[in-house]
Amino acid sequence: LGVLALRGAAYMGLNKAEEAAEAYERALKADPANKTALVGLARLAITANKFDAASARIDEAVAKNPKDLDVWLFKGDFERSQGKVAESLAAYDQALALDSGNSGAHLQKADLYISTKKYGDARTALQAARKAAPNNLMIVYAMGLLEFDQGRYREALEPLQQMLRAVPDHMPSILLLGAVQYKLASYPQAEAHLMN
Repeated sequence: LGVLALRGAAYMGLNKAEEAAEAYERALKADPANKTALVGLARLAITANKFDAASARIDEAVAKNPKDLDVWLFKGDFERSQGKVAESLAAYDQALALDSGNSGAHLQKADLYISTKKYGDARTALQAARKAAPNNLMIVYAMGLLEFDQGRYREALEPLQQMLRAVPDHMPSILLLGAVQYKLASYPQAEAHLMN
């Protein structure tokens, strides 16, 4: 049962969409709830810009696998890509109901809250993410982004510098630190980061 879905995933990795779709469809005939096949078909639909078809497959995957963390995370990511903030947050909440320690779901929620200017909710989500995964550097970057987005440029410096001490070539941190330095009128430092 699983072999056909895995074959579909392999074909997808090789950019052979037709063969992947065929393998996934055969997998679904053998097991209509196969999440790998359902999510794979959704990914193929996304790649082909067929977002309604993708949405239908994702909803089917959720309906047939309501206790599957990965399916809910995928739904959250898809809804987010479609600009559907409420639906995305609801999907991440479902994922967290299954695994309250999933730092990725907390981090995605924080990012959504930052983008919608719900800073208190973003901070709460980041604290939950940090509790779940204290060494996740993306949480450190997100803290810098949260401070920057609120206009708290001095507070944004430390997390971004911490991130770059750990990962010197993390481009989002380099660019954001350049923007922070610019806002603080530290123009030579800003230029050094932004021209990197």
